Amino acid sequence: MPLCSTLLLLCVFPQQSNGQHTGEAVTIGQVETIHSDILREDRDLLIYTPPDYATSAIRYPVGYLIDADDHFHYTTGAIRLLVDNNLIPPLIVVGIRNTDRVRDLLPYGDKNMQKSMPTSGGGENFLRFMKEELMPQIDKRYRNQPYRILIGHSFGGVMAVYSFLYEPALFQASLVIDPSLFWNDEALVKQAAAYFETPKPVNHFMYLTVNNADSYSVAACWSLAHNLWRNDPSESETPGVGVEVHPIDGVTHGTILFRSVYDGLQAFFQDWQIPNMGQIVEEGGISGVDRFYETLSKKYGFTIPASELSVSRAGSILLALKRNPEAVVVFERLVQSFPESVDALNAVGDGYQRLGNLEQAKSYYERAVAKAE
Repeated sequence: MPLCSTLLLLCVFPQQSNGQHTGEAVTIGQVETIHSDILREDRDLLIYTPPDYATSAIRYPVGYLIDADDHFHYTTGAIRLLVDNNLIPPLIVVGIRNTDRVRDLLPYGDKNMQKSMPTSGGGENFLRFMKEELMPQIDKRYRNQPYRILIGHSFGGVMAVYSFLYEPALFQASLVIDPSLFWNDEALVKQAAAYFETPKPVNHFMYLTVNNADSYSVAACWSLAHNLWRNDPSESETPGVGVEVHPIDGVTHGTILFRSVYDGLQAFFQDWQIPNMGQIVEEGGISGVDRFYETLSKKYGFTIPASELSVSRAGSILLALKRNPEAVVVFERLVQSFPESVDALNAVGDGYQRLGNLEQAKSYYERAVAKAE
């Protein structure tokens, strides 16, 4: 069934000078509906796309967010902040709303909690829904890269661990936030011990956070990690699994989420910024920047072009080095690669002004103003 969509709005009311509200709405995403034959119901999704999605041809990694009703707003806010500071790439976010959270996110029934949570045990079907129905629809409808992140908290963290153990190649990274690993007598922790008994040529990074005030949860998370570390995949010829555990002080089970999302996404893309940019440009010019992104592309498994900020900074550095002909080439590339960017046009105007070419500078400034308007 095709996705049906409506706008998801965050309404803000800027005041006019007479004190009246304009009623301007700021859109942060849209609601889409997909029918699931596996779950035998319609499921609502909250979809976020990067601000330039409609005006670019770029393909983006996708974050799949469990418990979207609770976590969508601040997750997309954290992503926007990190992207604006060039710490991570822009992401599409697919938030999955709940219908029966206990049924979907817990893969087993627990005899100790059968009376209070009788519908538990449908996690296998929920994982099938994501793999066989949801992801093919997202792949068809959106411009995405073959790099997926699963984000789950509490019972959602249980689902993230379960997904890793039974479908390890479905996601390339998982952010597991204060997971309820006590479920079913720590069944997932025990199953993790057997994970590397059979070869698994998969590349996956699990970032696991836990509320440091809960000693039981901390111990369970470390046990899970140690079971996954038991056979070090870095010693084999096949790609391996990275697992990091991060206990966090000063949080509760409910408030750990924002810090986990912010820190976890940074960890997944910890090498996104170019180190020693000045040295790279001085030694290799813009080609040195391109080589950095070629290496980055090999790591993440999809083509990553040089970012707008990196190309702009390379031009500025070449100007400072008085390598003006090279700088002009970079400026022209900046505009060709990012034709819809006001910042790119403005940066090129700045560059030509510093070169003393005021007519060219004026031309780009005027184009920037026209684009901004």
